[in-house]
Amino acid sequence: MVNIEDILKDGMITLITPVQGGLTKEVHLAEYRGERYILRRCNGNADRLVRVSEGMRGTGVVPKLLERRKGDLLYEFIEGRDLTYDDVDLAYEVGRIAGLATKIPPSDCPDVDGKFFKSLRYLVEQEIVDPETGKRILEEYARLKPDQMESSKEVGDLIPGNFRISDSGVFLVDIDSVYTDLKGNCFAKAFLKWFKPLECRREFLRGYEEFADSGFLTRDYLQFVYLNFLVRKTCAWHKRGTNYRRHLDRLNFLLKGDLE
Repeated sequence: MVNIEDILKDGMITLITPVQGGLTKEVHLAEYRGERYILRRCNGNADRLVRVSEGMRGTGVVPKLLERRKGDLLYEFIEGRDLTYDDVDLAYEVGRIAGLATKIPPSDCPDVDGKFFKSLRYLVEQEIVDPETGKRILEEYARLKPDQMESSKEVGDLIPGNFRISDSGVFLVDIDSVYTDLKGNCFAKAFLKWFKPLECRREFLRGYEEFADSGFLTRDYLQFVYLNFLVRKTCAWHKRGTNYRRHLDRLNFLLKGDLE
């Protein structure tokens, strides 16, 4: 049986640099006695990742958590290849995983309003958004906001690089991409960035509905999810010094009523 202590002591451990997404410096490939594993050396988030792993245990769509030593988590290595944005034919399988994630009880209550207003204020102060547009965004936020906002566990970072396909099917390999957020947040990246064609969106939704009720996803609510996502992402990407303009362009399309 594998022993994490032996791997930490005598294994070959190499940092994995992602092709997509941010570099957390947590994810490593561990090789020991001819076997490969994923070693996650957590920066204070080990408890959350364990809860997600345990919450999705037995579903067959996430790597098995083999052992833990304090902040070090040892997972099985999934053979195969990472998904790409060309894998639109896997919308149903990815949707199933997004639906399964919502079955994990949310562990905290995110301040959706606070994050949104803070991000918008930053965009106005940095003159990324002019004051008049900022006012229109606030008006649209108030118009679209539901009377009762709910949170749930979401595959919030729903990008192809966090998924892997093997002979056994499609796996969500980046457990860290599951966290508590605005209910339905997974649909922002799914629909705006990956599964853009209508038929692909229908397949994603069909997979999601195997495990989660999508009755909340009215057109106005989807626009509300988009608005939250685009304001927060435009802010985050500008702070990183990366290309934020595609998010800003989508935000302008939304304000014109042209973002579906």
